[in-house]
Amino acid sequence: MPKAKQVTDLNDCLSPTKKMKKFLLNIFAVAVPAIVILVAISWYCITSLKRSDFRLSEDTHTIVIGPSTTGCAMNEKYLNRFENLSRDGTALDFTVPLLPRILKENPQIDTVLINHGRFQFRYQKNISVKHHSSQWIRHHLPFIFYDTEPSRLKDYFLSSNFYCAILNPELLLVLSNRSKMKNFDIGFTEITRDNLNNRDAQWSIAWYDSLKREHGGNDYSKEYLREHYSSADYWARKAIEICKQNNVVPVLFFTPLYQYDRWFTMKSFCDFIRDYEENTLISDYEDFKFPDDTYYGDVHHLNKKGSIYFTSHIANNGLKTQTLKEWLKEKDNE
Repeated sequence: MPKAKQVTDLNDCLSPTKKMKKFLLNIFAVAVPAIVILVAISWYCITSLKRSDFRLSEDTHTIVIGPSTTGCAMNEKYLNRFENLSRDGTALDFTVPLLPRILKENPQIDTVLINHGRFQFRYQKNISVKHHSSQWIRHHLPFIFYDTEPSRLKDYFLSSNFYCAILNPELLLVLSNRSKMKNFDIGFTEITRDNLNNRDAQWSIAWYDSLKREHGGNDYSKEYLREHYSSADYWARKAIEICKQNNVVPVLFFTPLYQYDRWFTMKSFCDFIRDYEENTLISDYEDFKFPDDTYYGDVHHLNKKGSIYFTSHIANNGLKTQTLKEWLKEKDNE
């Protein structure tokens, strides 16, 4: 009798049902550890800021929050009792969620300068406060989770974009060396460009010109701004609300801008901001006069020379403020 054929593959002995069961078990064996790792990383992101130390110097009474415009403009070395908590490359939606914790751990703070002005409502892209792309999530980890409501948190966990963001290698940069707030890359930022006339800075003028051509002019309706820039408006109002809840004075702070009327009329901005509470304090330095153009890094940033000049002016003369009602009356009469 011929010898029986030797079985070399155990799978050949399994029925289709058993093969499917083995396949599913293999997937399960890989999926469970992966899910555990993702949940652990997610939880670390969500809780990292809650473990952070947000205490500032005890003599800090004024802080400024915003993106690189205030980050580059306010050189805290030249101001007393002042901390610059701006963050390079972000809008208010990045720092405002941290504001309740900052104020809670620093009861000595009495004033918050909130970056505002025409820059916020022309440069910043409108980002929905409810729906975010994977790129937005990746850019904001782990800050978006700091003050997240449970209902929104569930949406993040059910979104594939969230896990795409978490698996991004850039996360390691976000999580590294972040145990205390002072280790975050926030605060005064020196622009490396020499001045606005430097070839490397000319992109900003060309870019603003292209935005003007795209829109068809420098005048914007209130309805257009509401539709396209509601995110900047939402977070500015949220910052004011948080300040008032903590008995802190909010001040909408407008940093110096280079010839901004060329790209965005003041009338457009006045129409947009007119429905803010009339006693809201405004500190308007958009048209601050420098000796020449070499104090700008680009259209909306100061360079180091400009920041020293501008901050020294405030240190020597005090911060000028007026109510929104007074400011609007002044602008309407110009």
